[in-house]
Amino acid sequence: MGKRKKKKFKGQMHKAASLGNLSLEVLIERGSLLLKQEKFQEAIACFKHLLKLEQKVEFLQGLEQAYLGRIMALANKSMFKEAIALLNVLVRRFPDARFDPLRLSLLLQAASYAEAAKLYNQCHGQLAPERRQQIEALFGALLLAGNGVKLLDFETDSEIVRIYPKALAAIDMSCSSQTDKLEDVLRQIPIRSPYRDLRTLLTGLHHFSRDKVKGREFLRKIAADSPYHYCAVGFFATTASSKSLLADLAATPKADRSRLPELHALPVSHVRVLEELARSDGKPMHLYQIVLRNERCFNKGKNLNFIEISSLFAEIRPLIYWNAQRHSASPKNTACAPWPPSKMICPVSQ
Repeated sequence: MGKRKKKKFKGQMHKAASLGNLSLEVLIERGSLLLKQEKFQEAIACFKHLLKLEQKVEFLQGLEQAYLGRIMALANKSMFKEAIALLNVLVRRFPDARFDPLRLSLLLQAASYAEAAKLYNQCHGQLAPERRQQIEALFGALLLAGNGVKLLDFETDSEIVRIYPKALAAIDMSCSSQTDKLEDVLRQIPIRSPYRDLRTLLTGLHHFSRDKVKGREFLRKIAADSPYHYCAVGFFATTASSKSLLADLAATPKADRSRLPELHALPVSHVRVLEELARSDGKPMHLYQIVLRNERCFNKGKNLNFIEISSLFAEIRPLIYWNAQRHSASPKNTACAPWPPSKMICPVSQ
């Protein structure tokens, strides 16, 4: 560890020395270029050096932009602990700036929900109405799921708390098929409340048994950035044919298909077989060749034998449909509701 620290220190000293050999004009150009190239660590060092030479507003703005870029780059790699640590450095350097919304977003992405709820109570006035509604919907879903937050984490007069009992009652009635009481309770959940999408979800499921077209109309109203979207598309998946599922898998980008093994505990070999089936033209000889190439996956006792292949489809349906709808809907912001959410309030899966 000591050797690593020495090497890192020597590297920093070398960079500082190299920056010291450059003129002010060159340093300014370099800082701007590093930001454009998204080399944020080097940009931070460059603007720090510029500020040592001269305290200018534009240098401070460049440093702030470099810090923010680096924080987002860490968050995109799921390095939330490091991102929050760097945000703390940024707050100390710019104490008058408002970074609470960014901290809130990082805490939500890191699934530190209790800490996020506490911060939300302090900074919700700094958020845009649409963002505020989105976050309150997530907190409402987490409350219903019993995942990470409690009623005491929120202000008693907030809609998250006030409407929670009605939302919970609606779920209970939906699961116990008390259709007559369900409609009355759903009407008591305001359309603009944090539980709006729950109301839409339960209404869609309620209609689906009698009128599939009407039920689908309601379920499709749930946006891709909603915490209830996973439940809605999961229900669509349970009513689809294997042929349509494979068609959706074929249309899903490769980068998203690669998440199947991790998200659903599927062997990589099984995912590859499904990808081959999705690309296949369905001719018997071609299907037979797929089986021959992947014989081990179809052996007795494996998940991918012909009898049990439909159950494996059921495992991947939510991901396939989530990706298909995500890429067609192009949601504006999914940062506050990372997928997949907790398997919480999906009556159809119970």
